[in-house]
Amino acid sequence: SDLASVRAGLAALTSEATALTKQLATHDGGDTALSHITAAPGFEVALAAALGEDLQATLGKGGARDWGGADAIATPAPNGVTRLIDHVTAPDALAARLAHIWVAEVDDGRALPVGVRLVTRDGALRRWDGYHSHGDGAAAAERLRRVNRMTELTGHMAAEEVAVAQAEA
Repeated sequence: SDLASVRAGLAALTSEATALTKQLATHDGGDTALSHITAAPGFEVALAAALGEDLQATLGKGGARDWGGADAIATPAPNGVTRLIDHVTAPDALAARLAHIWVAEVDDGRALPVGVRLVTRDGALRRWDGYHSHGDGAAAAERLRRVNRMTELTGHMAAEEVAVAQAEA
């Protein structure tokens, strides 16, 4: 009974991982920034809203839209706000952009220094120049969530495989 239970758990995780792998492969945007960036769990929507369609640009110079990189001069975040770059793993080419994006639970309307964007974890964006948006980048956020789920599944599957081996023994 214990063996059947852990095998069923492993089978469910494996099935979900297979489905996610197919989805991620189907929607692979090629060598875009989105293919090379990950967000900490809970920051996927903020990242997608902050970068929007810019996540579809290629890395390196030469594309119609690309990230060639620039020196990252970070704008320190005030109390109650974090920098998005602290919650993201990204290529160096995006460092300058990410260093100027702040994340807050809610947008309190504070003045933003030139070049800074404030984004909430639920996807509301406000730039220093008065531009506002909400809900941009839904497809990118979903892809980022799936990548995070795949990482989580990999860890759970390893633990389930150990449980299956123990139950078999």
